[in-house]
Amino acid sequence: MGGVRDDSLTIFIFLNSAHFVAKFMLVLERRAFLKTLASLKSALIILPSQASADTSQNRKPATGTVEALITILQLRRTTQQILDILEENPSSARIEILLKSIPSDEKSFKSLFDAYSDPLSYKQKFVDQNAFLVYYTKGFDGPGRPSIESDLPVKQTLQYGSRNDAWVAYNDFLAEYVYQQENPADSNVQELIRPLTEMGKALDQYLSQASSQQVASALDVIQSLSR
Repeated sequence: MGGVRDDSLTIFIFLNSAHFVAKFMLVLERRAFLKTLASLKSALIILPSQASADTSQNRKPATGTVEALITILQLRRTTQQILDILEENPSSARIEILLKSIPSDEKSFKSLFDAYSDPLSYKQKFVDQNAFLVYYTKGFDGPGRPSIESDLPVKQTLQYGSRNDAWVAYNDFLAEYVYQQENPADSNVQELIRPLTEMGKALDQYLSQASSQQVASALDVIQSLSR
């Protein structure tokens, strides 16, 4: 009987020890989680302020110049010229000539806009690159401070949104244009006009963010060059 009691006592001690270990592990896991969460919140507070300092190594060429805006206005004019030709003579060889003046790859196309657009702030880059973290912490930026997303620049967002919309529309146009060139029997001019019209709208939206004075100056330069 003594052996049975000893075995029962051993089992009892083992079960209680296992229960204690399990509770201890839960406490450790909870502490680790809270520590990790605190670190993540600290990152939201510290990173933007630490990296916002301007250094000569990270400086980029100035944006927002009239010269850069001229390129966008010329792109808008070229887009309209192609639309006018499609309405009158879809088979005109001039379309191919005009298309050569527009970059056909995404990076080069978007760089035309980036040369004029407000550069992305560090805060915007941080939010974009840490979207899940910002969402999870609800934009926590420190006790008593507004959400990190509350004062993101609106103009910058509109510029990049219009730029992206313009590329999507132009890419759709190019895909349809190439298809119709290779399959003349399936040609449908409206399928070309539709995306190019959307591209024009996106360009107009982008240009609406520029100052009227800069637009007027850029148009004067374009007109003088065309004389």
